[in-house]
Amino acid sequence: MPGEVVNLSVIGMAVETLIDLPPGYELTFRLRRNGSFLELRGWIRWCRPARTISTSEGKELKVFHSGVEFDEATISVVRRSADVLPLLSETEGGVAKGALEIRSRG
Repeated sequence: MPGEVVNLSVIGMAVETLIDLPPGYELTFRLRRNGSFLELRGWIRWCRPARTISTSEGKELKVFHSGVEFDEATISVVRRSADVLPLLSETEGGVAKGALEIRSRG
């Protein structure tokens, strides 16, 4: 499922999706940046409706924001990754520029 990074920190992130993700759900996130992928793993800690959008067919869709807590291995990777560090500052006040792909774990 596609998504957008709304906010990113060393220990977690907020994502925007068209799916109401249940708290406790374990996911793998692939962050695309500069032609490469960084795999991030974590758990949904909260999810709430953020807004609605209209499709070109006039259909209304709910957009959700979810908070993700990274696992320890991901926190370690984020701390060391030169690809992620620029995103930490880019997300202040807006959506990060890296595209996100979300996959269920298991």
